[in-house]
Amino acid sequence: MAQSFTTQSLTTLFSFPFKDPRWKQKCLVGAALSFGGFLTLGILSLFVLGYVYQIQERIILENGEPYLPEWEDWGRLFMDGMRLAGAVFILLIPTLILSVVAFLFDMIPSLSIILSTQDSSNMSPLLPLWSLISLIPFGLTLLFSLIAGVLTPIVAGHVVATHAWTAVFRVKEWWRILRANLAGFLISYLIVMGISIVSAIPAEVLYFSVILCCLAPILLSCATFYISLISYPLYGLAYRAAVQTLSTPSLNLPGSSNPRSG
Repeated sequence: MAQSFTTQSLTTLFSFPFKDPRWKQKCLVGAALSFGGFLTLGILSLFVLGYVYQIQERIILENGEPYLPEWEDWGRLFMDGMRLAGAVFILLIPTLILSVVAFLFDMIPSLSIILSTQDSSNMSPLLPLWSLISLIPFGLTLLFSLIAGVLTPIVAGHVVATHAWTAVFRVKEWWRILRANLAGFLISYLIVMGISIVSAIPAEVLYFSVILCCLAPILLSCATFYISLISYPLYGLAYRAAVQTLSTPSLNLPGSSNPRSG
């Protein structure tokens, strides 16, 4: 059985960013990139993903502890971030498609209501039934969004372990690892979701303040970077525990000496 998260291990995880002697400078760069990501459609956020990629790499491939790397080798940071982003995007494709379908389904009743205000005879008796049917793609969107969220920890770990964004397609490999520590991956997902919700509350409060609303984006950027620092190492710990449970060399996970690919 894979090791479970303990109170001590979680406390260590939540506090590790502040134990680095240069944590203020490093976190300031990360928060600035997260803020820039909002303005550049996520392009600058790729560097943040590359940053947490390095943290996961140390946890999974070197059996190390979470740490704050230096902000250097920006080309590597960008490419590593692209790997993670590409894999996560593949997971989100069904959700994105269903979101478009749900929007289109929802537009039909809305257009019918608008037309019916001009001529009541145009109101279709099937409109209420269609309104209920339109809830189906909306429900499927939520379902697939949840599935993508649950699979993100295992897929992110497998991308780092194989140095290839195409690891998302190696379902047989990561499915075996997922089953080895299903509880750990679910717990990591729920913890990240909880932190995200709690972190969003102060920003929402500031948005309703006329004077302090300008601080909301800054606070949200800091929270986004901190959540990234916590979530991906958490995923890495769950992944490492699963692989240690399997204890089989046949998985052929590359070590740090293997060349990077994909």
